Amino acid sequence: MAVDGDSDIAVVVTCSNQGRTIEAALASLQTQTRSADRIVLVDNDSDDIHTRQVLARVRQPRLSLEHSQPRGLPEALNRGAKKSTSRYLGFLDGGDRWEPAFLQRAAAILDARPEIALVLCSPVEDGQISPARPAGFTFAEVLARGLGMVPCLMRRSLFESLGGFDSGLGDLATDHFWLSAIEQGFSAETIAQPLARRHPLSSVPCKRDRATRQWCEDRQRLLSRHETMAQKQAREILAVSERLVHEEKQRRQALGQEMHTLEATLTQLGAQVQTLEVSLRNSGVQPVDWGDLARVAPFSPLWGAERGEHIDRYYIERFLDRHRSDVRGRVLEVCDDTYTRRFGQGRVLDSDVLDIEQDNPQATIIADLARAHNIPAESYDCFILTQTLYMIYEVADALAHSFRILKPGGVLLCTLPATCRITFEHGGLDSGDFWRFTEASVRRLFAAIVPAQSFEVTVCGNVMVCAAFLQGLALHELPADVLDQTDPWHPLLYCVRAAKPGSAALDGP
Repeated sequence: MAVDGDSDIAVVVTCSNQGRTIEAALASLQTQTRSADRIVLVDNDSDDIHTRQVLARVRQPRLSLEHSQPRGLPEALNRGAKKSTSRYLGFLDGGDRWEPAFLQRAAAILDARPEIALVLCSPVEDGQISPARPAGFTFAEVLARGLGMVPCLMRRSLFESLGGFDSGLGDLATDHFWLSAIEQGFSAETIAQPLARRHPLSSVPCKRDRATRQWCEDRQRLLSRHETMAQKQAREILAVSERLVHEEKQRRQALGQEMHTLEATLTQLGAQVQTLEVSLRNSGVQPVDWGDLARVAPFSPLWGAERGEHIDRYYIERFLDRHRSDVRGRVLEVCDDTYTRRFGQGRVLDSDVLDIEQDNPQATIIADLARAHNIPAESYDCFILTQTLYMIYEVADALAHSFRILKPGGVLLCTLPATCRITFEHGGLDSGDFWRFTEASVRRLFAAIVPAQSFEVTVCGNVMVCAAFLQGLALHELPADVLDQTDPWHPLLYCVRAAKPGSAALDGP
């Protein structure tokens, strides 16, 4: 690392439950060819144990650790910036890391060109062969594309002129900052070379359906804050949006052509494999055909969502269809009301959506199911609780509340995973995924709350189904006759129908 005593650079590093990546981010600062004279690490209210352990052992020259209250990224950025007086301010997300030349290149631009107030660099995700097209820094580009928190180095005068990041805008604050800088005439330079990298854990898409809708709503909120400039540049914004759509179409077409080429190659290799298998059998050797599953990374990290329908949804939806008569009266569901509407047609009088996340626009009740004292007892005739309990550490408490809020005779329709990849939602590896279940543990959990005759457990899946699900295959890629075969020794998930004592509903569907 170069030692530059007159560097006059402070770097603010933010960490929000990023214990898996923060050490690499900090290490990248120690290899800079132009070093920072001050590093401020701001813990943005991390609550997972692993991150807290990592932060407790962080020791680096010129580094100080600050703890921010749970007020979001903007407050963390502002808090870190105010802990130094350096002329240049750099901002590094805890999931990114800088190549050794980043600070030297960025600071050289600011040194030589006083008209430039901000230098940015689009990060490349680890594993990409080539960098994506760098985002341009124009009003239309930022508004249409959305930059978010990108690696950057700016003059402190820019930060102070804009009053820092708007803490009332949450995730919109960074794009609001960039748009405000452009509106006020500050100039920026974008480094085209890939001098920053982003860990895949920091960019996994979560809750795709809601995220897309939320993104559109966020763009609308941002537009309202910059309406005057947006009206002046309406044509430019439309042109950029159309270009982005065109680029996405081209990308998909290129991927499609690549897929066809690979399929042709696969067919040729398959013929060669068959010839070799015949030779082995003729020699008295029984070959093992690993085929496409001879891989250490799955086909899809998203349960096959981008390939088609999730495999586990086949069993979940068949289970709910069998018990659609239970979806009646007043119904509660988690995250959204998709299954309530689909299976409760004509029988549902009222419905609620439960979520622990306050930013879910569909949620009518915000609560942690393990501490759901704010939900009145005996409120619902049916509670649809699919693939949720494994993300709650106090699973027994959550199940107890699930029955407490049911009316006498009300029915809980619950599914629990036996085999599944670690979820990337709500902290994933460190705080968002706690349990996998066995048939014995499911029966014991439910028997502790309701009489044994009040619930029934259905086992779903077999070893081939489990392997396909872990590999991220989609439903259509498995034969129907395989899906319908059950092996209790290799289950994918469990479906439980449980009725609260108090009426004839105890006798079953």
